[in-house]
Amino acid sequence: MSSEGDSPPSAAIPVTVPTPPDDEAHLNGVYEVELTVRRARSIGAAFGIEDPRRGKNADDRWSFRSACGPDEGGCPSAWAGLDGDIVPAGSGWEGTVDGVPARCGRGDKAPAPIDLDLTTTEVEVVDTDWTVTGFEGSVSVSFRCPGFPRAAATLDVIGSLP
Repeated sequence: MSSEGDSPPSAAIPVTVPTPPDDEAHLNGVYEVELTVRRARSIGAAFGIEDPRRGKNADDRWSFRSACGPDEGGCPSAWAGLDGDIVPAGSGWEGTVDGVPARCGRGDKAPAPIDLDLTTTEVEVVDTDWTVTGFEGSVSVSFRCPGFPRAAATLDVIGSLP
């Protein structure tokens, strides 16, 4: 407003804000995950599925925390409660984390690393952060207890933010 009064409104200017590429989205949040056993061998349980056999399935919740701020683009994420990072790989995520050690009897335990290979299927803005809201892929665990054959399981996964 001036001493002359209000001026008429300026014409609207159309603005297009570019969408960031999918590979800059963060894997961050608590995801609802569907698990389906692809194969299993010599293993009593895998990812909460007792006596895993091909086709057997279950639901789970996985929590990931992005290792960088919302303006830094794609960066590693940590799977809550496990050591190791999941790193961006194009429009996906790959990595190995230290799973809960397998119980081998007599109090013995064996390392049970978990390998993840996830592909981003959906992204959107969540709380001002460009976030992976859907993924699919596979997760595998493998270990060997002394005196027993190698135990392993591979599961297909589909995850999404609720």
